Amino acid sequence: MIEDTRPRCTPIEGGAIVNLRGVNMNPGFESDEMISLRMWGEPGRLSSVRASRLMAVGDVREALIGGEGPATVGGLLARLAGA
Repeated sequence: MIEDTRPRCTPIEGGAIVNLRGVNMNPGFESDEMISLRMWGEPGRLSSVRASRLMAVGDVREALIGGEGPATVGGLLARLAGA
């Protein structure tokens, strides 16, 4: 099991585990506190888990709902990393 949350990508058969970190913009927290976003990516699917709400994920989600999001897993991953 991978417990370290440093940003990285670890290829594994058929996909990759991707760890990103985002700035904690939640009320009551310091902005220097980072939130880990752990993802599993494979062709046609990107799954993610996180312990706390990450505003960037919500922004990308809203874009997808509005029909303005990326059409590929790679595009979605890039959009999340950029957000």
